[in-house]
Amino acid sequence: MILKAGEQIFPPLTMKAHAEIVSTPHFVVLKNLNSDWRTPHKMPEIADLTVRKMALDLSRSFIVQAPAGSGKTELLIQRFLNLLGQVEQPEQIVCMTFTRKAAGEMQSRIFSALERAAEREQPSEPHLQTSWELALKVLEQDRKCGWNLLNNPGRLKIQTIDSFCAWIVHHMPLKSRLGGSLNPEEFSRGTYAEAAKRILEMAEENSETGENIRTLLKHLDNNKLDFLNRIQYLLEKRDQWIIPFFSSMELTSLHRSWFENTLSDLLRDQLKLADALFPASVKATLPPLLALSAENLNQQNPDTLSSLTGLKSFPDPTPDNIPKWRELANRLITSSGTFRKKPNKKDGFPTELKNEKESFKAILEDLSDNRELESVLDDLREIPDSSFSNKDWAILEATFKILKPMENTLREIFRKNEVTDFTEISLAAIDALGDYDQDGNLLPTDLTEYLDYKIQHILVDEYQDTSFKQYELLKRLTAGWQADDGRSLFIVGDPMQSIFRFRDAEVGIFLKSQNEGIGDYPLEKLTLTTNFRSQKNLVAWVNDCFQQVFPKKENPDSGKISYSPSKAFQEELGIPGVQYHCYEEGDFEKEACDVADLIQTLSAEYPGKNIAILARAKRHLQQIIRTLRDRRITYRAEDIDPLSERWEVLDLLSLLRAILKPMDRIAWLSVLRTPWVGLTMTDLHELCVESKGMSVWSLLLDSKRLDKLTDDGKTRAEHFVHTMKPALENLSTAGVRNTLEALWISLGGPACIPGTSQEDIETFFDELESFLDSQDEINLQAFENRLETIFSKAASDESNLQLITMHKAKGLEFDFVILPGLGRKTQPDKNRLVFWLPHKQSLLLAPIEETGTDPSLLYRYIKKINSQKDLSEAARLLYVATTRAKCQLHLFGNVSPTKKEDTTPSSGSPLGLLWPYISKHWQKTEDTSASTAEKDGRPVYPNVLKRMPDLFQLPEIPETLPTGKEILIKEVEEPSFEWAGLRARCLGTVLHRCLQSLAENGFSPNTEEELGMWEPRVNTAFKGMGLTHRDLNWANEQCLNALKATLEDETGRWVLDQHDEPQNEYALTYSNKGTIETRILDRTFVEENIRWIIDYKTGLHEGSDLEAFLKNEIQRHRPQLDGYEKALRNFGETRPIKKAIYHPFYQRLLEV
Repeated sequence: MILKAGEQIFPPLTMKAHAEIVSTPHFVVLKNLNSDWRTPHKMPEIADLTVRKMALDLSRSFIVQAPAGSGKTELLIQRFLNLLGQVEQPEQIVCMTFTRKAAGEMQSRIFSALERAAEREQPSEPHLQTSWELALKVLEQDRKCGWNLLNNPGRLKIQTIDSFCAWIVHHMPLKSRLGGSLNPEEFSRGTYAEAAKRILEMAEENSETGENIRTLLKHLDNNKLDFLNRIQYLLEKRDQWIIPFFSSMELTSLHRSWFENTLSDLLRDQLKLADALFPASVKATLPPLLALSAENLNQQNPDTLSSLTGLKSFPDPTPDNIPKWRELANRLITSSGTFRKKPNKKDGFPTELKNEKESFKAILEDLSDNRELESVLDDLREIPDSSFSNKDWAILEATFKILKPMENTLREIFRKNEVTDFTEISLAAIDALGDYDQDGNLLPTDLTEYLDYKIQHILVDEYQDTSFKQYELLKRLTAGWQADDGRSLFIVGDPMQSIFRFRDAEVGIFLKSQNEGIGDYPLEKLTLTTNFRSQKNLVAWVNDCFQQVFPKKENPDSGKISYSPSKAFQEELGIPGVQYHCYEEGDFEKEACDVADLIQTLSAEYPGKNIAILARAKRHLQQIIRTLRDRRITYRAEDIDPLSERWEVLDLLSLLRAILKPMDRIAWLSVLRTPWVGLTMTDLHELCVESKGMSVWSLLLDSKRLDKLTDDGKTRAEHFVHTMKPALENLSTAGVRNTLEALWISLGGPACIPGTSQEDIETFFDELESFLDSQDEINLQAFENRLETIFSKAASDESNLQLITMHKAKGLEFDFVILPGLGRKTQPDKNRLVFWLPHKQSLLLAPIEETGTDPSLLYRYIKKINSQKDLSEAARLLYVATTRAKCQLHLFGNVSPTKKEDTTPSSGSPLGLLWPYISKHWQKTEDTSASTAEKDGRPVYPNVLKRMPDLFQLPEIPETLPTGKEILIKEVEEPSFEWAGLRARCLGTVLHRCLQSLAENGFSPNTEEELGMWEPRVNTAFKGMGLTHRDLNWANEQCLNALKATLEDETGRWVLDQHDEPQNEYALTYSNKGTIETRILDRTFVEENIRWIIDYKTGLHEGSDLEAFLKNEIQRHRPQLDGYEKALRNFGETRPIKKAIYHPFYQRLLEV
């Protein structure tokens, strides 16, 4: 099912529909005045209200499981306020989050509550009432203790875990080994690569480290690049090595036994699970049949003795019997992971054993419906032995012994470059809090004892994303705490939303903390159940779906989390919560077009509602981004669209490669196809035919070849050669960056890019210059890799459409959510030098498979466990994505036909994870020849190849500014009052941007519809400028009032309407008596051969004599507009000029 053009999901919201709201704890319910919306006649009950009240009991410590939409941040804030009203010093409370954004939001909301309390205006909303009462107590304590919190926000310790670790390191520089200033790098791949190269160089040393590195290289068939990649990966993940590996311990057989015991425990649990799933009747009848088949197989293959030979009873689930269990699993399960249908000679049952074959077949039929046993036995088919082979242990030992040199090398590079990374800071902070003795007791440092006295209460947000090092930090901070000593620990999170394994998060830590507390400190478990975010239909779908998708049983060691259902607070909207958009093939271009159609439909039907496209990976959005650009649909995106994907940047990269690498045919041919050269494919073929081994540049210099081109092609090629030749000749003296930029401009590059791309081009050239300055030689691949980490800024900050990854959508909410590309497969995990996996209190370890040898069962087994963890996290990621929606969710995905004329999604894809529930709803989308936008008559902009005209010439350079005397640069600004507050300045800035956009992009004839689209945009803009609470509400109201007044005013619409030669925010720079002056005109255009200059004024008049105020405005701003007129005259304007001020609030156009 897909939305058709004009088909309404629910009646569009008008501005009046937003007029009345009912506030309840942690949310706002729209009470729509349209009868089609179902709204409660009375306030719904909050199912978990008792739990929420209990969470504010400061005498107890809690770990709170808070599902999506349950209002956990508000609960955390109320707990913080409650604590703040009772402590002696604010610094006794530490609140730790995982992102700066979350920390900033929490601090902002706490201060908003304090500001409301300071104003003594009691709110009517229940949740604000609670926060208001708590904030009053805080202000009372503030006055009593002289904190002056409202003027000293820094006294509230709300920070990220990384910043808290940095604070610890600063206070213990010797113990932490990180003295001096800390400059952590967000991405340290270059540093890791340098460290890996130094490690490789140690292979030449005659030392133990050199010998260990040579052992590893030999294991990898002396593939140095492979070795470098794996060492670099180890450095990136070094906080997972577990701290004891950094010591200079001598690895002995005891260490080997320790790791083997961990492996044995895991394998024993797996065998016990399989044993418990077998029916008793099968256990009794299967062994003699297996023994018989083993004898027959031994006769067929005398050199290979079956481990089931002489089997008299069902094997016990112990590691000693692993060979028997492995062979048993292979007898019952096929290579595709399903139960066999019947046995044959290859299974040890020749045709003459008819009765035995039937008995074995009957057992297979009895087991065929046991899916859990089938899955467990499939894992056992390649179960490894419980001990390392001597060869595997030798590789592990060599790996362990280079970890310390790796750490030392990396730290040396960090010190040399005066940088570090967050992992290093975290590990150093843990080290600064002390070490454990032989009995496991913490030996505190002076800092630990200081913090033990100073910090009385700790709050932690998003605890489901905790890593082992962060857990260890909390464990050491609370090592001396007792349950009844007046201190408290308050932890909030949701294991169903644990989605950051790639950042070392382990969801099992949350479950462990629920059951065991933090170290020896106990925690009480609370669970929230109310969803305040989504409509009832959507909550019901999420509950039904994910109860089937999530595992039935929890297992902290394997990362399996069972589903905890939510109860909807919001009523139904009378619409389905979820809609499906189904495809049989992976036609991502059509999917992108359908997504764009849906966006246009939703935007037209529900103006002002925000829409989000959430993708599992950034690359899944590339086709959609191209389609949105083609349709001229604006969007907001943060770190989504890399410069390396922009076609104008790709063209510049081709030009860069061409001037640096004369024999790079692909680069040269790409340049010839760019819009600023514009050769056709036919001309390119004629140019290159029978030219093997020749450079494209030499072909362009061959006049005979150029004669074979079309007239247009020959003209373009000759023009290109004429422009290119001096650039190549001067490359060595002018420099790469200057040559490239000048060449691009000369060829007409700036004329071929949209205006939104200019900033991206400037970023490209700046990054190129910075890169060249830092390199001894030019490495183009390294530069391209760098561009992949820099993102385009060609997006609109005011659009109600946002593109974002599922991971970054965590904590956000949107009216409509679109999930594209759900049928795409996930990328396989990289092979590692050593595969490690946290298990209980230890690690599972396996060395990399030796190049060119048989597969390692141990490596594959641990890798498979890791893949299953990834699959469980993928299901949790889908839960996060689907629960961002408030009104409706749209799922896009493709399935593939099977031999059975059925359709199934790719195994391991997001759609495959959802398939157990949604398969019954999935139907193929009807193919249509025309898009929804075309049927609606909305413009669809075709993707046409554009070319510069042949013989393009740069415009003449204008007359230069006078020289020979000192020139002062002066930017002329409009008059302003010093007393104008922040919110008034923000209002003027945003309102000017709105009017500029309306003038440039046009506006709807329906004012209410237009205002609905602007409401979320102006709100976002004001938030971005730092406005909160009352200032934010005031600015939103005033801006929308001004826009409404302008659009309802005939003169206002005339000012913004289409005219000849229009310019908005028009900057003019010119010389005036030796001074360089800049004037910026809000709007100018020509009407009936008269040049109009319009200046917007957003000042508010609070007195009674409006006419006197407006008259004063004319006099006050006359010099400013006279300056604008003078600037235009300096630029050659000869037509009559009229100047006017337009006041949006008063709908007045005042000629000056």
